[in-house]
Amino acid sequence: MKDTAIITAVIFSIIATATFLSVVLTYTQAPQKIITYFTDMGVSVNLFWIMLGTICLILGTFIEIVPVFYLTVPIFAALTLSFDQSLLHLYVVFVAFAGIGMITPPVCVGIYTAAGVIKENPANAFKEVPLFTVVGIIYGILMILFPKFSTWLPSLL
Repeated sequence: MKDTAIITAVIFSIIATATFLSVVLTYTQAPQKIITYFTDMGVSVNLFWIMLGTICLILGTFIEIVPVFYLTVPIFAALTLSFDQSLLHLYVVFVAFAGIGMITPPVCVGIYTAAGVIKENPANAFKEVPLFTVVGIIYGILMILFPKFSTWLPSLL
């Protein structure tokens, strides 16, 4: 019970800090400045999605997905809208790559979290990581190349 309280406190501290940073980014108008920088460079939509996937993969490797979401979505959402792309597509690509990042070395946040929840040795889960990583990256690339796949099912609702 004590361990759960400590882990929960740490996670909420990270979320609170990320939320504060999100407010600071909004106040300093960092997303607008980044949009201007990207549009002045002439970045294409496909390059934007590739960079987004790479950034989410790297950040997901080192940080839990919720703080990554709070830290980056204000910037990514503004960029996505400036490229006239769907926010739903952004979230699908974001979760695909950040989720894969959570199970890849060196930190493997997702593996350690899952192993702790089911009280299993993380070494047993590491054997399956390469397969999930390859399938996840293929899935993420498909979501980038075919945005209709990421928005098809929700559009039926």
